[in-house]
Amino acid sequence: MFGFATEQRKFKVRDIVFGGQPGENPTVLFGTVLFGKKYLALGAEEKDEVKGFIAHQGEFSKLTGNPGVVDVFIDSIERVAERLDLVASAWDGPFSLDVPESEVRIEALMHCAKAGLLDRTIYNSLNLGATEAEIKAMGKHTPAAVICLAYNPKDFSTDGRLAMLKSGGGILDKGLVQMANDFGADNLLLDTGATPFEHSAAECLRAIPVFKHEFGRRAASRRHHERN
Repeated sequence: MFGFATEQRKFKVRDIVFGGQPGENPTVLFGTVLFGKKYLALGAEEKDEVKGFIAHQGEFSKLTGNPGVVDVFIDSIERVAERLDLVASAWDGPFSLDVPESEVRIEALMHCAKAGLLDRTIYNSLNLGATEAEIKAMGKHTPAAVICLAYNPKDFSTDGRLAMLKSGGGILDKGLVQMANDFGADNLLLDTGATPFEHSAAECLRAIPVFKHEFGRRAASRRHHERN
């Protein structure tokens, strides 16, 4: 087992600890629910299936010792309340907002604030598509943790991904880590930005130790999640 000379930051969301030196804390696994056309409409059968996935994740967490986070996929404003309320009713631990569109992420943040869920909300993700309105909403309704997505379409190398976090990679005015810190988010998870094989896919793995060495004091690495 190897370690990093850079002090590795640790933080908690509810009772789950993120970060630390390799092997110090168990790996946290993200399991995505509500992804796919099957869940465009949520009837009783679909809701029961989602609750079943969540229950199984909880059972396997107890069996393996690996904590779980429910990753909630939301693809439209109209589905925000229904999906978040469903997950919140079936899970009392941390969950992440897996939301592709900026305006939907804003709506999800507002709903979490109204429902009293921000203390267990992981924002997925702060990325190159963040809008001014989104940043303002994150400052007003700051989640428990923020995932910074290091995807850099101008440079798929490890250096390009690192630049997205540190300086904005020539796309943003500042790096994503600084953006998050500016609006008060201190608990950060770094997503190395998985890319297709033809776009230097191996670089997303190579970037993990680089990120942990560079940002260990300020951010913890995040492992990729599986979709149910």
